[in-house]
Amino acid sequence: MDPVTGAHSRAALDVALHDVAGCSLLLFDVDHFKTVNDAFGHLRGDLLLRQLADRIAELIRTDDVLFRYGGDEFVLLLPNTGADEALRLAIRLTDEIRARSSPGPRRCTCRSASAWPPAPSTARTARP
Repeated sequence: MDPVTGAHSRAALDVALHDVAGCSLLLFDVDHFKTVNDAFGHLRGDLLLRQLADRIAELIRTDDVLFRYGGDEFVLLLPNTGADEALRLAIRLTDEIRARSSPGPRRCTCRSASAWPPAPSTARTARP
């Protein structure tokens, strides 16, 4: 576990990706995070990251898993989730995060991207 955010670590993500099939990933980071650290210090930045991880934990399903990828970057593993559902969740998360207050002079916002494996009919198969 990441000691700052309570999210799973990047190393745990590597393991989880080998153990799960049929999932989507959401990748996101905090906008202007360096500015918070520079202006208010790393303790304030750590508080923002912890609050962000706590908010996400409140909004996701019980099977979804949050990982801190590094710095202000997070990955959300969404088992048994297709592209449309992942996109809806990404929009809901960014809207909810934007709607709540955070420490510092600006509201916390984040950018997200969705990723999912290709459909079986388009996936390449290995040749011997």
